Amino acid sequence: MFTTTIKDRPIISVEVTQEYLDLITPLQYLDNKDHFTNPLSAPRIPNGILILLPSIEKDQCKYFITKDGKYLSVTLPNGKNKLVRSCHYGINSNNVCEIAFDNKPITSELLIHYGIPTTYDLVLDSPTDNRSASQLIQEALDYGAQMSFPLICKPIDALEWRGVFKIFNREQLAQFLNEYYGQQFTYRYMIQNFIEGKDYRVIYYKGKVWIAYERTIPNVIGDWVQTLQQLIEPTTAYWVNSEEVQNYIALQWLESDYTPSVGESINITPTANVSKGGTTRLITHEIDDRDLVFLDRVAQAMWAEYFGIDIISTGAIADGVVLEINKQPWVSGVSGAPKTMWINYEIGKKTWEAIKESEGII
Repeated sequence: MFTTTIKDRPIISVEVTQEYLDLITPLQYLDNKDHFTNPLSAPRIPNGILILLPSIEKDQCKYFITKDGKYLSVTLPNGKNKLVRSCHYGINSNNVCEIAFDNKPITSELLIHYGIPTTYDLVLDSPTDNRSASQLIQEALDYGAQMSFPLICKPIDALEWRGVFKIFNREQLAQFLNEYYGQQFTYRYMIQNFIEGKDYRVIYYKGKVWIAYERTIPNVIGDWVQTLQQLIEPTTAYWVNSEEVQNYIALQWLESDYTPSVGESINITPTANVSKGGTTRLITHEIDDRDLVFLDRVAQAMWAEYFGIDIISTGAIADGVVLEINKQPWVSGVSGAPKTMWINYEIGKKTWEAIKESEGII
């Protein structure tokens, strides 16, 4: 029943569309442009690199993108070279935060230590001579009973939204645990309590909010006429990953031929990630001093100056619970526009200025 994470499932699609080629073709300062305009060989370049390119070209800086599309080497205005990986721009002040960002339980421990509200996490440990798989399963079941359902299951390592799902009862948790310890899952998992409220994403840098938006979980609204399957098929979420949508519908004990009543709302994915079809509302202008103080506390706890943070709150951001913090904020789909690669030009511009500042370039 549960959708596993597969190592060979690409984070970035390797399909080269005409839209993608239209974006790559006019690039003037890409040293290996021919590779990325060849539909037979070109990979997709991560959006974290793409949003930098207009500002890089405005400064007439030459750059080189590795053949897999994941790394960018750029010649800065002072002649130095800078290596950029995906959305990780190398502008965090302390390398220690790299470890925390790559491991969600460590993030939670740091936040709890500094009194910042976050989730209660249970890492699914591997069996040992002293703790068998059956004992670990029982510990997780006890955790579920203590936290109450639903629960969120997610990979420990940063996987850019992949493999996250919701569990609604003890039977589903037991099934997942048996599949997990039966080695049907590729990655190591953790379980955390589900938090009700609005879902916020904030991009933070040195006491400033570059962008903030509220995310809404993909859903469909019944009309007493169309079946659930007919309602979900035209949605972005279904187009992105129909397998995960169908899995989530089944977890909610719903059949595809069910006909929702007029106005009945049904979520079709467990998370509001834009990459899974979630919609967004910009709230950057709503950020106030209390929110900034809260975000500054998080930055101090993580020893970081740049990050993306996910917060659940029934009110203001400052009153929320931190879900996770990312060193690679995924800002490509904020507006929900079809052409997601260039819509964050302002974010790319700010990031480029921050990179130059970190290198001492005026």
